[in-house]
Order: sequence, then C-alpha cells, then structure tokens
Amino acid sequence: MKTSLQVILLALFCKAVLLSSSDHNFVRKEIKFEGDLVLGGLFPINEKGGGMDECGRINEDRGIQRLEAMLFAIDQINRDSSLLPGVKLGVHILDTCSRDTYALEQSLEFVRASLTKVDEAEYMCPDGSYAIQENSPLSIAGVIGGSYSSVSIQVANLLRLFHIPQISYASTSAKLSDKSRYDYFARTVPPDFYQAKAMAEILRFFNWTYVSTVASEGDYGETGIEAFEHEARLRNICIATSEKVGRSNIKKSYDNAIKELLQKPNAKVVVLFMRSDDTRELLAAANRFNASFTWIASDGWGAQESIVKGNEHIAYGAITLELASHPVKEFDKYFQSLTPYNNNRNPWFKDFWQQKFQCSLLNKNHQVKFCDKRLNINSSNYEQESKIMFVINAVYAMAYALHQMQRTVCPNTNMLCDAMKVLDGKQVYKDYLLKVNFTAPFIPPSNTDTIVKFDAYGDGIGLYNVFNFQYHNGKYSYTKIGQWAETLSLDVDIIQWSKSSVPTSQCSDPCAPNEMKNMQPGDVCCWICIPCEKYEYLADEFTCIDCGEGRWPTADLTSCFDLPEDYIKWEDAWAIGPVTIACLGFVQTTTMCISVSLSGFVVLGCLFAPKVHIILFQPQKNVVTHRLHLNRFSVSGTATTYSQSSASAHYTPTICNGGEVLDSTTSSL
Repeated sequence: MKTSLQVILLALFCKAVLLSSSDHNFVRKEIKFEGDLVLGGLFPINEKGGGMDECGRINEDRGIQRLEAMLFAIDQINRDSSLLPGVKLGVHILDTCSRDTYALEQSLEFVRASLTKVDEAEYMCPDGSYAIQENSPLSIAGVIGGSYSSVSIQVANLLRLFHIPQISYASTSAKLSDKSRYDYFARTVPPDFYQAKAMAEILRFFNWTYVSTVASEGDYGETGIEAFEHEARLRNICIATSEKVGRSNIKKSYDNAIKELLQKPNAKVVVLFMRSDDTRELLAAANRFNASFTWIASDGWGAQESIVKGNEHIAYGAITLELASHPVKEFDKYFQSLTPYNNNRNPWFKDFWQQKFQCSLLNKNHQVKFCDKRLNINSSNYEQESKIMFVINAVYAMAYALHQMQRTVCPNTNMLCDAMKVLDGKQVYKDYLLKVNFTAPFIPPSNTDTIVKFDAYGDGIGLYNVFNFQYHNGKYSYTKIGQWAETLSLDVDIIQWSKSSVPTSQCSDPCAPNEMKNMQPGDVCCWICIPCEKYEYLADEFTCIDCGEGRWPTADLTSCFDLPEDYIKWEDAWAIGPVTIACLGFVQTTTMCISVSLSGFVVLGCLFAPKVHIILFQPQKNVVTHRLHLNRFSVSGTATTYSQSSASAHYTPTICNGGEVLDSTTSSL
C-alpha cells in the first residue's frame, strides 16, 4: 500500500513537471537509442546558468567529453562478442545543467517506464495478438551518473524508490557511502574523506598550521570541508576563517569571500573544496583584488586548464589533487575524429564546436565568423579530461554485472532470456554489481594491475595524484609532484612557489630556544612567547621549571645538572688576600704569668695542630656554615672562612709556675 501511494504521488509530480515544461515551450535535448537493455546517463553538459537561467555555456570537458566517453564505451561493449553476447545496449542520456534540482527533474524520464508501463498480456487484439503499447518509455537497467555529489544525492533518492542501480563516475561526497539511505548507489571513485586526509597531510608536511578554507555550498563542498577540518584538528592545524560561496553564482559572493580571506594575513594558505565553476569565479575575484595565496585544492579543481584560464598568475604555485587515472588513448583517437558533420547522435556537439572554435555553423550571425570545415580536434586544442577513465569503468562495471547475471539466469542461451527482460534492480545491485572485479579496459602496459571493484559501501579505491601549477618556457601547466595512497609521497625539489620559497602559514612566529609558549584561550595555533628565567629549564614548549637549589639548566635548556661544590684552598687567590690582611694586624696577649710550664706548651700545640691540618690540607671538613656556595643568588666566590684565614678569639687558661691559674685572653691566627 505504501509503495503504491509513493508511485501515485510521484506520477502526479511527473505530470505536473511535464505540464510545466510544455507551458514554457520546453524542448528537451537528449540522446536516446534503443537496445535490449538500456543504460541511462547524466552529465553536466551545460554549466549552471546565472540568474533565472537554468543552464549556461557548454561544459567542454566535464560535459561533452564525459558524454562521448559513455557513448564510446557502449560502442566498444556492443562490438565485444565476449561481453553480453547477443545483447545490444542502448542509452538514454540527459543534461543536468550542473544543478541538482534540474537533474532531479530530468531523471523523472528514467522512471516513467515504471509509472506508465502496462501489462500487455491483459489486452488482446481482435486477431488474437497481444496489444503493443505505443510510445512506451525505455526501461532503464541502470544509470551512469551524476557528476556533482549534490546531483547524485538527489537522483539516488529518486532511483532507490524504483530499485534502479546507479553508478557515479565523479561524485565523492562521504554521504553517499551511507547504504541505509543510498542503497542502490555505487561509484568508481573513492569518497572525499580520503582526499581530505591527503590534503591535511600536505599541510602538516610543510608545517602550515594556520589556514583558511573556502567551500562550495552543497554536499560536495560542505561535507568535503567538514571532513578536512576533522583531519586538520587531529594534526593541530587551525582554521583562521571558513567561507562558503553560494549557489547564486553572483560575483559579490566571491568578492566577499576574498575580502574575508584578506582579513587573516597570517593565513597565507587557503584550502579549497569547491566545484569547478565556483573555483574559476573565486580565482577571478582574487585577481580583481590582486590577492596572493597558496591554494591547496581538491579534485574539483584537479588539473583542469579551463579553471585557471585568464587567471594563471593568481593560480601559480597552487597544489591540487586529482584522482589517479591513466589516459585512454583509444578515446583520444575516437574523440579527435568527431566533427559536427559526422556526429549526429549528439545534439549538443554543434554547440560545443561553435563555442570551442568561436565560429558559427549557420553563418546567420555576421558578427561571428563561419566555421571552416577544415577545423578539427587535435593535440594542440584538446586534452583528455581526467575522469574519462572512471566514466568508461562505470559503463563497463554495469555491463559486467549484467553479463554475470545473464550467465546465471540465462544459462542455455547467448540471447536475452525472459528472466532478464524485467530486471530486479535489487538483485542486479547486491548480487552482481557490488561483486564485479575486472581489469580496467584500455589500460597502458605499465598499469597491468589496475582493477575495478567496489567495497562493501559501493565505493572505489582511494588513490590521488598531487599536481603543482607551474610556469615553464613561457607557458603555464600542471606538473605531477607526488601521490597519495594511504601515505603521502612528494618530490619537493620540483615544486614551484608563488614567492620563490616555501611560504609560511602560522598564526604566531616560533618561540626562541629560551622561551615558552603562552597559548591564547580557545586557540591551539596562536601564542605569546615568554622568556624563561636564568635558573629555569623548558620541560616542554609550554612550561618553564625551576632547577632548584644547587642546580643549573644545561645550555640547551632541556634539563638541569648539579653544581660542583668548590672550596677555597690555601694556595687560591681568594685565600691569600684575607691571610695577608690578617697578618698585617697585631696580636695582643696579656700574660698574667712570667713563664709557662712545658706541659702548657704541649697542650697548646695539641689543640692547635688539628686546626692547622684542616686549614692547610682538608678545608672541606670545616664547619658547614663556612662552606662556599655557588647558587642562583651568588655566582662568584667572595666568601672566606675564618677557620682558614682569619683570626679566632679563644679564652685560654694560663698555668703559672706556682700552679696558679690566671686568665689569659689570646688572639691567635
């Protein structure tokens, strides 16, 4: 009952959309040719329009090239007798105009067969034959697309209601890995959290700890920058400011973003998770403000020439990521053979041709030159778009899934049996599509181990090339400087920087060796440097600790050592001075008796001998209070000990001849 209600509501919605389109004299451009099994295709053939316009200019690389890549793959499969033998694949390709809402509206064409198909067995003609439904829509076995993540998310929500499998060749939003919501979605590319991790590792590699970010509104930019910020926090990288550019495609939005970036002058590195058209407009805005940054960009920028055209000096030194892929030489040959005169199946190709060569095929516009028939696509005006391989792999993955299903449910024939004429999309997706494992077609000899397969979430394998936008021999171009595959590998020596040296991007300058960081509240990247005291060492970069009594910090301030105990020796200069001064004085002894007995001299000698021994030979055994200390308050030995070098007063009884004891005060050295 619930499913029937969904179908009825969707049918009413489809009817409303179709009526709305007809009211505006809407003419749909599409590529449509029948086959035993039909694959749908969604491509951003036009860029998004500005203002009230749904569609803008022709997207030469991500639109036309990718569309032709699907047609090329279909042609190759139909010629291959070992793949889907006896089965011809058809296509139904539509334009998304780089907008999720427009793409959803277009995708309703893919489900019309499920909404309007009538069971022909219930109707019979007078001659006994079954009725044939007139103008019945093509039943879609699976959909290849979309390109942008926001488009794929909208389309996936629709296709899952009708159990139609979908394979994207470019959508990388992490949201699409959620199989509880997108249970008929797969992709030949990895999710963005791998890319976000790679970008964070690049920042850590160059010690860029304070950066700004700009993201496109929508699932690709917002989820991508969210994943990056998570990875950045794990590496103690701070975000100075985080900006978003809207879907309106208005210059003011990009100008405001550049103004905000300029408010953080210490954040010289800017991380971009943006769609290609947004990136192009942001670079143009930076040019208007003469702003200079080091850009770190996702595969939304990648290695596309069209993004930097006219703003090459602003993009110079940028580091960009692109999914690792190899060029398909067979596609180059195919695409370069196309002209408006031999490519009638692509209704957008003439518009592409006129835009690319800035000419008119109709010769009605006298302000534009007429297209010379000798014009052609060649290596001087063409470069293969980076995701062509993923488009071809997506088409082949669907074909291999259908091929394996054919072998299973149609074991006794090479034709399409009745069991496959009405496909169970859930079975196709879970039992066959997610289990495909094949060598990528058209691989160069050096990449013989390239395998196409999906993980449990329907995602592709994560592998990225790292590019640097450089200037060589009077021409700007992208140069591969490394790769990310779980870990980062960079060739630093070949990188070109906009300021001729590795830029710094830190909130605060590093502290001196004798300074500690006093962190600012709520910010792990900004600090004030405070010098340690002379008697303190650095326990860590944030703490100075007192070495304590009798200890002193090492030269590198990493620890403390015990100060050696030092004593004044008889021959030391510090002892000679006080002794000399003492000797210059006089010793006055009042003797109350004429003579002293021999025993008295012996007693005095015995008392005096140990003291002389200590003074001369073992000064360290003198009383503790008379030791010389070197601590943080007194680093120069100026103290002397009276036990060594000054006079001491003694009260000594003097024994006279008669045995009478008299008082005697003696001052002795």
